[in-house]
Amino acid sequence: MRRVASLTGAPLRWAMGSPDLARRLRGRERDATLLLFDGQGRRAGSFYGAPPGLHAEVEAILLPLLE
Repeated sequence: MRRVASLTGAPLRWAMGSPDLARRLRGRERDATLLLFDGQGRRAGSFYGAPPGLHAEVEAILLPLLE
């Protein structure tokens, strides 16, 4: 994320959360969890674990949000 933010100049923010935070956001505390939100704070995507095709799916959501 830092690389994308620095290369694009996009105003990206990210956070590392605790298992308690994952539970409150209805994530799965035992799996790697990526929650994407748009500029208005609405959830744009949720990803759990590291399934095949994860990067392509995340890019498909992120790129329009960065425009």
